Amino acid sequence: AASRFRELKRPGGIILTTDVDTLPARDWIAQTAWEIARGVDGVGGRITLAAKERDNLPAGVRRFFLLDIGYRRALEEMRALYAPDEHDPFPRHHQHFGSSLAVTEAAFTAAGGMPLARSSEDVALYRAVLASGGKFRHSFRVQATTSARFAGRARGGLADALADWERQYQTGEAGLVESAAAAEDRLASWGLRRRRLPTAAVPPETPNQPSPAEAEPIADTLRQLRARNAALRVMTLEERLLDAGQRLEIALAA
Repeated sequence: AASRFRELKRPGGIILTTDVDTLPARDWIAQTAWEIARGVDGVGGRITLAAKERDNLPAGVRRFFLLDIGYRRALEEMRALYAPDEHDPFPRHHQHFGSSLAVTEAAFTAAGGMPLARSSEDVALYRAVLASGGKFRHSFRVQATTSARFAGRARGGLADALADWERQYQTGEAGLVESAAAAEDRLASWGLRRRRLPTAAVPPETPNQPSPAEAEPIADTLRQLRARNAALRVMTLEERLLDAGQRLEIALAA
């Protein structure tokens, strides 16, 4: 696709990807083009589970799935509170996956093309776009629904997550994630770095397997994140960063 756009001399041409088990919304292309026209170089669409398949998930898996949605949204809000991005403002989601991913030819080429990775090449492409100076939007306007498969070909994808939640439910595990305190330190540190280095482009990843010292049950973490976000919302960005700098003993550049 990139080669065709280069031949046509259309660096603004949009390359879109989806999956064979995914159904893009009828306005998927139009909404993606709308986001690109607003000045970004790549778009991650909001990917949801097909309603019937979601409702047919085992109750324990569905609970973990809904907790994960809330947890990821709370993390995105906290990141926006500490390191706002004018091209990707909150509300936004956390997904930059192949079921709904788009980049311009210019951004794809500047990023070095598709990263050679055995899995998660979609995430690698997203990070390469940012690292090369591209702007990315996680858009709720761009929608796609995908299947709730427990067996998938890509390691670390949705199928693996569903299977892992099923295992946790069957074994009575609480579902451990990065604690709210550790997440805030990580995101506040990123906000302070962005203040010192505005061109710092690639945000830190949420660890899939936090260290035992920084792990807490997802339900507890979500509750604490929501409470902390409520407190941060009433503060200015300067107040948030000053407070974080004092807590982390990092100087805030004037």
